[in-house]
Amino acid sequence: LPFSIPSLTQILYVWLSVTSGVNLVNSLLAGVISANVAIDGVLCVGALFLLFQTLKKIDYDSLEDIDQKSLACQAGKWALEEEIPVTFEYNDKNYEVATFAGGCFWGTELHYQRIPGVVATCVGYTQGSIDMPKYEQVCSGTTGHTEGIQMIYDPAVCSYSRLVTRLLDIINPTLLNRVGNDSGTQYRHGIYTHSKEQAETATEIIDQRQKKFI
Repeated sequence: LPFSIPSLTQILYVWLSVTSGVNLVNSLLAGVISANVAIDGVLCVGALFLLFQTLKKIDYDSLEDIDQKSLACQAGKWALEEEIPVTFEYNDKNYEVATFAGGCFWGTELHYQRIPGVVATCVGYTQGSIDMPKYEQVCSGTTGHTEGIQMIYDPAVCSYSRLVTRLLDIINPTLLNRVGNDSGTQYRHGIYTHSKEQAETATEIIDQRQKKFI
């Protein structure tokens, strides 16, 4: 689908704004002024405001940049360009790009931030059917997205094989769409390679790890 089905949260906001709005109009037309009128007014405006927040697009330029050890701003630009580079030059030094999914992206990001050689990280949604989805849309399970983490790293300090190995160490690859207590398609695992070399490295490590489960 070129669009996603509204989330339960969005449906709730629409229902609340319509219901309270109708009650407000009926009260005003009947000339009734009471505390309920004020409550309906607040509920209507509040629900419309929250609904707008779920529909508002992300301003990537406002996100933190590499100076704050965040890849968010740059990754957002790559997403808009629909092209992620294999390498990225910053301050006259070449770094490589890696993308993974390992359950809740905040926890996964923290694991990678602790690895020497990982220069900057960011989290977001990937592998879905619509652009720039909201949290509520992803949680509805209708967009096909998964929670992912993207990073740039210094290959002279940290190898890609170490990054892949770390992912496999923090997940249980035998569980489908689940990491720890988090379950759902947005928590599925993923290794999203950006070059032939990365794909070969990931495949080799997965094959080695697979032997433990045979």
